[in-house]
Order: sequence, then C-alpha cells, then structure tokens
Amino acid sequence: MAILGRIVKGVGGLYTVDLGDKKINALARKSVKYTSGNILIGDFVEVEKEGESFAIAKIAERKNSLQRPPVANIDCAFLLISKTPEPDFYLIDKMLVSLSMKDIDVYVIITKADLGMEEIYDRAVKDYKNHVKDVLLISSKVEEDVNKVKELMQGKLSCLIGQSAVGKSSLTNALDVKARFEVGELSKKINRGKQTTRHSEIVELSPLTYVMDTPGFSFFDLDIPPDELKKHYFDFNEYSQDCKFRSCNHVDEPDCAVKHAVEKGLISKERYERYLELYKELKDKWRKKYG
Repeated sequence: MAILGRIVKGVGGLYTVDLGDKKINALARKSVKYTSGNILIGDFVEVEKEGESFAIAKIAERKNSLQRPPVANIDCAFLLISKTPEPDFYLIDKMLVSLSMKDIDVYVIITKADLGMEEIYDRAVKDYKNHVKDVLLISSKVEEDVNKVKELMQGKLSCLIGQSAVGKSSLTNALDVKARFEVGELSKKINRGKQTTRHSEIVELSPLTYVMDTPGFSFFDLDIPPDELKKHYFDFNEYSQDCKFRSCNHVDEPDCAVKHAVEKGLISKERYERYLELYKELKDKWRKKYG
C-alpha cells in the first residue's frame, strides 16, 4: 500500500520522507528516476514498504520547481542579502526573474542588521520595493525580527535563498532552536562566504508551516527568450503601458515610458542598467542557440 509523504532531506541518494506522524528513510526505485527525472526536496511522493525498508514509488505532480536551488513546491521565497559577502545584484536580479517565472512570492531580507546594514537596505528598497512583497531589515539575534519573519511564513513552505554566508542558516536556527544548522563564515582571502549548507533541508516550524535552508550560490544561468524578460520586471509595469509600442522591450525603442521613468528617478537607474545587461546576455545566448 502506497503512503503519501513529503521529501524533507536528501543526501547521497537516501531521502528522508515526512509521513506526517513520523519520518522514514527511503531510496528511489530506478523506474521513478527514469520516468520523473531528478527527485527534489519538497517533492510529494508515494512510498511503499519493501520488507523492513521503504522505497519511493512515485513523484506527485509539482506546483513548481527551481533548478538553483533544486527544490519543489515552494509557496514563498525569502531572498537574503548582506553587506558581507558583497551583494551581487546582477545575480539577485536573475534569481528574481526565475522566481517570477514560477509565480513564487518573494520577500527580500537584509540580514545582520546589528552590523550596520542601512546602506544595503536603502539600496534594496530603491531597487526592489515595487517588485517584491516587501524588503525587511532584520537581525537573527533579535527575537522581534525573527517573529516578524515567522509570521510571514505561517501556513507555507518557505525557502531561504542567497549567497553563502548571508545568514540563511543563522535565520533557520533562530526560527527553530532545534534546527542547529552549521553557520558559515567569510573566507578572508577572497571575501566570499564559505559553503556550510551542502544540501537543502526542510524544517517544520509549526503545523503546516515549514522553512527550507538551501546551499548558497555564486552563479545562476537564466534561460528565457529575451523578449519575455520585461514581463518579469513588475516595477516596469506601471510605466510600460504608456510606451509608444506595445512590444517595447525598453532597450532602444523611441518614446519608451520606462526609460523616461528611469530619467525621472522613478525607476532605479542601476536596476535598469542591469536589465539592459541581462537583456543583451539573453539575446546573445538566444542567437547562438537558434542562429
């Protein structure tokens, strides 16, 4: 008899499946990998008893999935940024486009507020306030800040995303004292975060409320037709309806309302310049891919 559960952890091909009343370890049958591809943390699966062990027999249809980090069925993403390591806003923009493509709500979290993050917070507000649900400045050491994040996570599976050492594991530990994830630190030689979270794992905060810590990343490859990029910049929408051409990509077209908004300071100039860079990158990739 098949039992429905959710994969909350996977290491070396062995998966931890939450069945509701207990957690069990299971291996995936070869037929599952052939028919469904990679198994992701967050997947709902059917498991069957095989002697004293359990086997994953089927993966349920996914609501959504991400390639980086490789997770599934996310309700909400919290994209963490800190002053150290230095934020890569181009990488962050790519991640936001990817989350938009999957219709996942996003909050931007500026962590380590106790170390003086006002400048980074102000920049994130300027760039993203009209794109994401909210931009928050928090410290994982302040209970009030942690509770504010926990309230936003109620009844959802939330995913913490960001570069290494931005504070994902520290926030997970603060949200659930039983979690005890290893906390990363910066490499003094290259001023980058050391990777401590090597796999994604789901932690239950309360009934129906879960948070997923994920490995940090420093590279993200976005694959989308260049003409569709503008759809995923919600902060452009208010102005794009006034562009002269309905098909305006806000690049070199005349009478572009988005470019006018940038000139007036209504849209972040830095974010718009990164948009142009990303548009060019996608256009070059598309040209090489399809001639």
